[in-house]
Amino acid sequence: MASPSQADVSTESDASPEPENALPNDDNEDIQISGAPAVVTWIDEDNQQTKYLCHSAHDHVMLLIHRDTLSNTAFFQLRASVALRAKRDKTHVFLSVQPERIQSVAVVDEQGHQAAEKLGTSTHGLEFKLSRPPVLIVPKGDLTPKQKSSRLVLDSMRTLAEQTSFTVHLATTTLAKDRLVSLCDVTSSGKLQSMPRFLDVASLYGGKGGNVIEQPPGKSAAPEPAAAPDGARAESPPSYDELGLGHSPPRPLLQQKTRNKRRRASSGSEHAAASSSYKCMNMDVQAICSKMLEHIDHGFSELNTRMDRMEQRLAHLETSVKCHADELESSIERVKQNSSEQVDELRDELETGLYDVRKETEDIIASSVDDEMYAAQQELRDHVQDEMADVEERVGKRLQESLNNASLSLDINWNE
Repeated sequence: MASPSQADVSTESDASPEPENALPNDDNEDIQISGAPAVVTWIDEDNQQTKYLCHSAHDHVMLLIHRDTLSNTAFFQLRASVALRAKRDKTHVFLSVQPERIQSVAVVDEQGHQAAEKLGTSTHGLEFKLSRPPVLIVPKGDLTPKQKSSRLVLDSMRTLAEQTSFTVHLATTTLAKDRLVSLCDVTSSGKLQSMPRFLDVASLYGGKGGNVIEQPPGKSAAPEPAAAPDGARAESPPSYDELGLGHSPPRPLLQQKTRNKRRRASSGSEHAAASSSYKCMNMDVQAICSKMLEHIDHGFSELNTRMDRMEQRLAHLETSVKCHADELESSIERVKQNSSEQVDELRDELETGLYDVRKETEDIIASSVDDEMYAAQQELRDHVQDEMADVEERVGKRLQESLNNASLSLDINWNE
C-alpha cells in the first residue's frame, strides 16, 4: 500500500514555482524533489472537460519525486495543503503513486499550456497512465473544510484518487528535461520498486496516523485488494457525509436520467427505494448528530483538561512568584543589614581617624608654640639685658656728670 512521505505539517510559502529541496545529483541519476509547485490536469469522464488542481499562495499543491539508483526504488506523490475545522493549522492530504502501478509516464509538450500561466513560468508535463488509481491519504477524524478553496482541493484530490490517467505540470527549473525523460523511461520499464521508507502511514500527522482510501473494485482497470501497512485501514472512497464534507455534489445528468427511467419501470421499487433512502438519511442524520455530540463532548473534555492544566500552571506560577518574592525580601534585608554594618564601621573608622588627626595636629601645634615661645623669651631676655646694661651705663654717666658739676648752696635763716 502506498503512503505519503513523513512531512505532515504544512508551512506557508509564496507562490514561487521554484521547488523545495530539489537535489538532483549530477554524478548519478538519484533524484530528491521534496516539494515542487505543480498543476494537475485530468479529463472528466462524464463531460469530457479538462479539470485542474493548481498550486497557489494559499493552497499549496506540491509534487514529490524520489529515486534511488542503488536500491532501484522510486516514489511519486502529490501533496496538497487544506484548512480543516478540526485542525488549528493547515494540514496535508496526499496522493501517492507507487511505481508498481505506473504503466507509463512520459514528458509531454507544454508549449502554450495553461499550466504555464498558472505557475507563472515555463513548464514540463508528466503524463501518467496507471494500472490502478493512486491512493489518497487523509488525516483521521473530521474532514470538514474551513473554506471553499479547501473544499475544492479535497474534492479534486478525491476525484484524482479515481483516475488512472492524469498529467502533472511542473516548472522547467525543477529538473532538466533530459533527466525527466530518463526518469520516465526507467519508470515505464517497470523495473522500479516503491521506497520502503515511504510506506509508513502510522507515523503521519504527529504520530496519529492517516486513513488510506482506495478506489473500490470494479472502477479501476485492474482492481485488486491491498492490505494497509502498519495498522492503516484501506477502504473505498467514503461518502461526503463520512468525510464530513456535507452533501455530495449532483451526479451528471445522464446518470440521473437513467435512474429516472428505471424508477418509472416499477412504482413498487420506487417506493421501496424512497423508503430505503429515508432510512439511510435518518441513519446519516443520527450518525452526524452522534459525531457532533462526540466532538462536543471531546471538545469540553479537552477544554476542562486545558483549564485544569492552566490552574495547575497558575498555582505553580503563584508559588514560584511567592518563593522568589520571599527570597528577594530576604536578600534586601541582608543587603540593608550589611549596608548598615558597613556604614557603622565606616563611621567608627572615620571618627577614629579624625581623632588621631586632631590629636596629632594638636601635638604638632603645641610643640611648635612651645618652641616659638622659648625662642621669643630668649630673645626678649637678651634684649632686656642689653637695654638694662645700656641704661645703667647712661645713668652712671649722667650721675657722674651731674656730681662733677654740682655746687652746694646753703641758705641759713638765722632769725629762727
